[in-house]
Amino acid sequence: MIISMHVRDIDLNLFVVFDAVYTEGGVSRACFRLNLTQPAVSHALSRLRAMFNDPLFVRRHHVMTPTPLARQIITTVRQALNGLETTLTHTNRFDPAKTPKRFVIGLRNNLEAPMLSALVNRISAVAPLVEIATVRSERNNLERELAAGTLDVAIDTLLPLSTEV
Repeated sequence: MIISMHVRDIDLNLFVVFDAVYTEGGVSRACFRLNLTQPAVSHALSRLRAMFNDPLFVRRHHVMTPTPLARQIITTVRQALNGLETTLTHTNRFDPAKTPKRFVIGLRNNLEAPMLSALVNRISAVAPLVEIATVRSERNNLERELAAGTLDVAIDTLLPLSTEV
C-alpha cells in the first residue's frame, strides 16, 4: 500500500538513486555512478522502501532485481527525471553578452534623460545585443504598465507606489 504523499514532502534525489540502482543492477555500481558512498545509497534506498512499503529490489546472486512495483514505476520516474533535466539544461537563460532582447523603459519626462544616457552606455558595453526602447508614460500609469508587462522598467524622479506592492 502506498501512502498518499505530496512531491513537496519528498527528497527528489531519492528517485535519482532509485534510477541508478535500477540501471546498474546493484548498490555498489550505483554508488560509483552517483559518486556517493555505499551508506548514502543504502539510506536513500531504505527511505524509498519505507515510502513505497515495498523492498523495490531483492538480491539474486550478485544483482539487485527489481520488484514488480519497481518495474511498474521506473518508466514514470525516468520520464520525470528527464523532464527535470530538460528543464535545467534547456531553459533559456538570459546571458547579457549573448542574448538579443528588447527592453521597454517608461519615462515620465525629460528629467530622466541624463540617467538614461548613462544606463544605455553601460548596457551597450555589457549587453551588445540588447535593444532599449523608451516610451513616455504618465506617472499615474507607470505602476499599471509595469504590472501589465508593457514596460520592463520605469524611470521617474519620484515614483509613488501603492501600498499593495
